[in-house]
Amino acid sequence: MKNSHLFPDKWLNFSFAVQYCDFLLEYQKQLYQPIAQDDVGNFIAVSPTGKICLLVCTDSQTVVTSFYVSPTEEQFANQIQIYSHYTKTVCLPENPTNSELQTYESNFRNLILKTDPNAFDNETDFWSTIAEEMGYGI
Repeated sequence: MKNSHLFPDKWLNFSFAVQYCDFLLEYQKQLYQPIAQDDVGNFIAVSPTGKICLLVCTDSQTVVTSFYVSPTEEQFANQIQIYSHYTKTVCLPENPTNSELQTYESNFRNLILKTDPNAFDNETDFWSTIAEEMGYGI
């Protein structure tokens, strides 16, 4: 992993670890370098073009799909910091209204869009899913 210093040891349910640097995953005849793995075997990885992708695996050998995450490792690390800061400093009431949840989600989306204008182009991509869950209070 070329920029391991950029990432926390653990974020959400992903562990960023140097041990993945020599392990490659193949998806659509391209090799991806994992930079993190979650507790169910999914990976955040660097694509051949340098983009960060979420690779969802059915087992340790088979990658079934890929979702766009971020254009570069540096931008993804910045987005993790934005997410962490936002979720720690912007507090929702105990029982938020739908309007409060929508505002919470919208403000987060606006912060991420400042780092990557394409972050929410597809509703199934990584940050789209994170933001949607925020809008549901998850």
